[in-house]
Amino acid sequence: TGYFTNKLVTMYASFNYVIRFGLLILTSTFFLTVVQGQVHPPVITKPPANQAVKASTPFVVFECITYGFPVATIRWVRNGITIFNNSRDDDGILKYRIHSNIPTACSIAFPPERCVSLSDLTVFSIRQRDVGQYTCEAQNDFGVVSQSGRLSLKSEGNMTAKVTAPAATVTGLFLLILICGGLGLLYYYCFKHAKYAM
Repeated sequence: TGYFTNKLVTMYASFNYVIRFGLLILTSTFFLTVVQGQVHPPVITKPPANQAVKASTPFVVFECITYGFPVATIRWVRNGITIFNNSRDDDGILKYRIHSNIPTACSIAFPPERCVSLSDLTVFSIRQRDVGQYTCEAQNDFGVVSQSGRLSLKSEGNMTAKVTAPAATVTGLFLLILICGGLGLLYYYCFKHAKYAM
């Protein structure tokens, strides 16, 4: 059995023993208490980053790093719904893959910062319906913490330039025709008046 105080985990046990000397029976009880070390709620040191990509991008990866003791477990959540490894979309295409590295040899004798958990979430075949918040949630016996990164689609700004460029070309050509026409009329007017003057 055990109890916790000041973030120190304390284990205690009681032992009973009996000694018999003929008709004489002696009984005794003693307690053993061991303070093993510090515990720590999870802390996220590298939250998932916001990402903006084009539609039809093959994949994006969200990363999450946390530490704590006992070792924190990590789960991924999208818009409040848990994401499971190797999940597929409605078309049967692989949508999510989760790779986690949770230490198994971490001891309470270590500083909590050495008990590091890592997890990567890969989202495949990015489409409009994949836009949203992707949350890393880390939890152990002493707390739960979460941080999110947002996936968004880049606006097609370069398409506007492609559309407006022909319009600018037509406008410039029209102005050039006007200028050339005006110069032609001016030349004709000056030539005609000079002829009459002679």
